[in-house]
Amino acid sequence: MGRILDVEKNLPQIRSLPKFNELEKAKRKVYEKRKSLRDMLEFYCPRCKREVRALKGSTMFEAWPHPLNLKMSEGVIL
Repeated sequence: MGRILDVEKNLPQIRSLPKFNELEKAKRKVYEKRKSLRDMLEFYCPRCKREVRALKGSTMFEAWPHPLNLKMSEGVIL
C-alpha cells in the first residue's frame, strides 16, 4: 500500500520524465518488425520436440541483403 501512495505522490514528476524521441521510436519499430518476422519463421521440429527460430543477430537471419523479406528468409531457414 505504501508503494501506491508513493507513486501517486510522485505522479506529476513521473509524467514529466522524457518520452521516446523519434530515433528511439524508429529503432523500436524496426525491432518490432524483425521480431514479428522471426515469429513467422518459427517452426516446430519433430525431432527436438521444440520450436525453432532464428536467433537475434544470428548469421542465418542476417544472411540476406533484405532480411525483412519473408519469402527470402523462409528459404534460408527451410
